[in-house]
Amino acid sequence: MNHHATIQFNRRLLALALTFSAVPAVAATSSISLQVSGQEASQIAGVAQVIEKRFDSLKPSMFDSVSAQVQGSRIKIRFSGWTPTSGQVEYLVRTVGRFKVTLQGERDNPLIVESDVADSRPFNGRGRPELAIRLSDAAASRVTARTQNALGKDVVVEWDGRVMVRLRISGPLTRDIALSATSDADALLMSAVLRGGRLPEGAVLTVAP
Repeated sequence: MNHHATIQFNRRLLALALTFSAVPAVAATSSISLQVSGQEASQIAGVAQVIEKRFDSLKPSMFDSVSAQVQGSRIKIRFSGWTPTSGQVEYLVRTVGRFKVTLQGERDNPLIVESDVADSRPFNGRGRPELAIRLSDAAASRVTARTQNALGKDVVVEWDGRVMVRLRISGPLTRDIALSATSDADALLMSAVLRGGRLPEGAVLTVAP
């Protein structure tokens, strides 16, 4: 490259840099503080990890972020590039995340619990809100075996101790299962809770001023 071409190339780089530098790089930030009770000090870091993962599932884009920091008996959650709604905050910090699917007459022997869920997503591909869950390999094998001869039996899906939906088995359940949800918003929040994990027993979180 000769001297004249080098000068022109450098000028183009400078112009490009000025173009990008003219775009504001400030992203909106916000934060909430959560008071944690019912947990030992050594357990609060685990609670913070669960909550951070839950909110991370809600962020609008890959460029947005969530971070959690333990401050004594409180957890400070910082959001960069976005801010969750008050309803989303309320749901994610108060929902324990107990998920249980049982066969008819076998409530004490769950078919699926939250720890069997490897991933979950909200879904609306069939014109109605659904919660799509993917089981772990071990859980999928067990569930398929237990439902192999369960044609016509009912299954009950419970969420935090409340019946979410009742279904009738039309064939062996497989690794991927779609469950009816009351709304797209509920499916999104339930998915976030399942992906983040269940809160430890006894943990109570409240939004602090």
